Amino acid sequence: MLYFFSFCCLIKKQTKEELLFATNLLIKSMDKYIKDYKFIIYSNFNLIINNPKVVIRKYYNHKNNIYLYKNEKGWREGWKDLSMNKIFIYKDLYDEFKVNYIWIDLDTYIYHNLSYLEQMDNCFLEYGGTRVVPTLVSNNFKVNFNRYIQGNFWKLNIDLYKHLMNLFNNL
Repeated sequence: MLYFFSFCCLIKKQTKEELLFATNLLIKSMDKYIKDYKFIIYSNFNLIINNPKVVIRKYYNHKNNIYLYKNEKGWREGWKDLSMNKIFIYKDLYDEFKVNYIWIDLDTYIYHNLSYLEQMDNCFLEYGGTRVVPTLVSNNFKVNFNRYIQGNFWKLNIDLYKHLMNLFNNL
């Protein structure tokens, strides 16, 4: 079985209708290409999905998510808060189920059977390409743009999570 999680939250970036359209399209693609899965969706509004493989939970800002991002004009950028929070919620899911959940953005569409991911310890997609411009990630830490990890789909394991948190705290 594959275990997924995602957020369906109103953050003034998309409308509720756009979020519902993307969510339903993703679920239809999962139903078509993934035989056995569980999908937990965290939402900050009354989301109703009639699918036995989908579980809706109330979205929460994890107590460790103290990194509230603001842009250069001082405006909160909700998607960045959500992005950081998914790492902490991954850990909560791991603690609850002892399973490595796969993060998947709602605007992702599945085109092929992904059952091979059950055997993979972890999975990350890079942007790739030829753009090797070093880009500042945090303080003095830079990563070439083509080595950035895509945020729309990843599978983390608990050992990598612990390593990531150690690196993050050191940065």
